[in-house]
Amino acid sequence: MLASVKSELAIIRTMAPVLTVTIVFVCAFVCFGMGSYAGASAACAMVPILVMFSLLGYDDQNGWLRYRAALPLARRDIVVGRYLAIVVCSSVVSVALFAVTMACVLAFPALGIEMEQTSTPEIFSACVAPTAIVLVLVAIAQPFSIKFGGSKGARYIGCALMFIGCLIYVASQFAMPELFTDLEDLVSQHPVVSLIALAVVSLAIYAASCMLSIRIFEKKDV
Repeated sequence: MLASVKSELAIIRTMAPVLTVTIVFVCAFVCFGMGSYAGASAACAMVPILVMFSLLGYDDQNGWLRYRAALPLARRDIVVGRYLAIVVCSSVVSVALFAVTMACVLAFPALGIEMEQTSTPEIFSACVAPTAIVLVLVAIAQPFSIKFGGSKGARYIGCALMFIGCLIYVASQFAMPELFTDLEDLVSQHPVVSLIALAVVSLAIYAASCMLSIRIFEKKDV
């Protein structure tokens, strides 16, 4: 499994310069434009999706997925390596973006740029919460990519995410608005507990998705 994780991280390293510049620019630009720490949320939400699609694109190049499946690596380890690589990369970047956002919040006022007054825990939550939420979207998307591949799977992923987004909108506006209002009140009253619960639920869904993807990949004819 360690070899599989290292191979995934090696691929990410080749994309790291472009991804880093893009993410840091988005974070700083949104912080500058909105005068708040919102850039942290926007940039952190981008990371898991960007990493996932970057790795999927690499799978489609030169038959890399087929070549890797032919290596002396268990198919379980290949799938787990992909999932772990996305989590590790997202976690590291979230910490880095937390530092970037803190720097923006401290430096921009000194340059005459108005910034919303906020606390360090709020900025930390703004980095962790979007990462956890988008990891759930990645958990939904990954089985499709394992089953159908990068190119074809992207179409199913887009349809699935749009369908889920529509369901959430209908539920929040028409079917169960009271539930979403109660959740909002709960988060505002217990932010730390809510953040921990979000992270735990997100990782549990992510782990379940990983198990499903393992079963799909073990039966797939690559």
